[in-house]
Amino acid sequence: MHHAINHVHLRSSDAEAAAAWYTEHFGAEVVVVTPGDAGDGHDHDGHG
Repeated sequence: MHHAINHVHLRSSDAEAAAAWYTEHFGAEVVVVTPGDAGDGHDHDGHG
């Protein structure tokens, strides 16, 4: 069975290292980096 993931949202204390890990291990591609995360665990862009 084949599974596809359209997109994911990730939070990390080291976003660059996390992105590199997902790229290396899953072939992920960073498409958009959104600056300005408030760091409080809440999504402030109106999407959740």
